[in-house]
Amino acid sequence: MSERIVGKVAKVNSDRELIINRGHDAGVEPGDYFYIMGDPVEITDPDNGETLGEMTPIKAVVRVREVGTRFCIARTYRTRKVKVADAKEGSSYMQSIMNPLGGLLQPPTPEKYETRVDTFRVDPQEGVHIDESESVVSIGDIAQSLVEGESLDPATATLYL
Repeated sequence: MSERIVGKVAKVNSDRELIINRGHDAGVEPGDYFYIMGDPVEITDPDNGETLGEMTPIKAVVRVREVGTRFCIARTYRTRKVKVADAKEGSSYMQSIMNPLGGLLQPPTPEKYETRVDTFRVDPQEGVHIDESESVVSIGDIAQSLVEGESLDPATATLYL
């Protein structure tokens, strides 16, 4: 893709899927990537209160799965490792003497991690359908396609809620 395509979120289908109001007519193809953008945030200098400029946060990055004439369906695809349990020390010899029922030496337990796919949920939980009030992404948010050579992992803040 060489020219940026700009549209808007038309519908949030689930916690991982949305519809963008651009399709084949606008040049969208399956496999294209879109940033879902938040409202611009004004950056203020903490020393003197002057406005330094604006930054537009990226709420999500999605990949197009299906394309119609005037809309496309896109889903989240990025994963990240999330720590779900802390490491635990193993039992020592003294602990086994003081607690004879648990007297066997226990090896340490390593930290536990899970790989999770990004969702639009403000409060991550199980399930598929979400109401717009539960979603980071809203109807009307700007959807901006990536152009050739642009990073799928943008340097600006991506909201991981």
